[in-house]
Amino acid sequence: MFRITSCGLFLLFLSIFCLSLPVLAMYESQAGAFDWHQTWIGHPREAFDVDDGHVIIYSDRNVLASLNKDTGAIQWRQVLENQLISLKSSDSGILTVSDQSNLVQLWNKTNGQLIWDHVLPKDKTPANDGLILWETGESAVLLGNEQVVNFSPTGQIVWTWTKPEKEGDKVKIFEKEGHVYVVVEPTEGDTTPFFFINIVDKVTGETGKTLQIHCQASFSHITYVGNKIFWIEEGILKWTPLHTKDIQSAVIEDLVSSTPIAQEFTAPQITLSGQFNSILMTVEFDDEELETR
Repeated sequence: MFRITSCGLFLLFLSIFCLSLPVLAMYESQAGAFDWHQTWIGHPREAFDVDDGHVIIYSDRNVLASLNKDTGAIQWRQVLENQLISLKSSDSGILTVSDQSNLVQLWNKTNGQLIWDHVLPKDKTPANDGLILWETGESAVLLGNEQVVNFSPTGQIVWTWTKPEKEGDKVKIFEKEGHVYVVVEPTEGDTTPFFFINIVDKVTGETGKTLQIHCQASFSHITYVGNKIFWIEEGILKWTPLHTKDIQSAVIEDLVSSTPIAQEFTAPQITLSGQFNSILMTVEFDDEELETR
């Protein structure tokens, strides 16, 4: 007989869309047939597909490279002068932002040639994960928590959008149907917190509409999945689309009511993370001493 005490972990998946992942296997005779190892670029920090035959790698050696998926052969490589803080890809190329030089660059994804570059003002630090790159070649860069700069396909600044002073200091940007969605998250400690969602026209840079979404002062765990915002208020999971004020909610305790932990659930600690059109909720709970024979 042994005993299990202390706390347990419960994982709850709230899927917006059902995803199915294929399982691949190979015979012993096939081992190594699809394997390769590339030593000239370093350890990958970022990796993403650009077409059916190639993958883009950004490595710890500050190398940006395109590799053949089947053979590992280098299609092209660029050794960059400064570390990247963010990069984004689309059919129009690969958009990168360097940390120390405030350098924005667009690269040809087929041959690795530089299409254009632009040096941002020294007092305007680009935000991590603050890039949009459209298929047509236009792009948008979030500068700190204050401005969004829009670039033409040739690297010229088309417009600059500045956040209103009354809004908070934590900003995210997204794109949807010809608009830039500038989401300003509520400020911690504010007695009447709001999300501000500024819907900015991609062509003109003008704000067409600003949504104000009220939340309780106890808000936490702000997470983005697809075109929705999720957050938690006092044991309640809430969410709304970016383009309209349509708040939905679910009591977290009800979500776990059919599980073995339902009676012990007190929700002292919850973690939310969004990825691939799904929400992963990790709930830590205190259970009573369990006995297993």
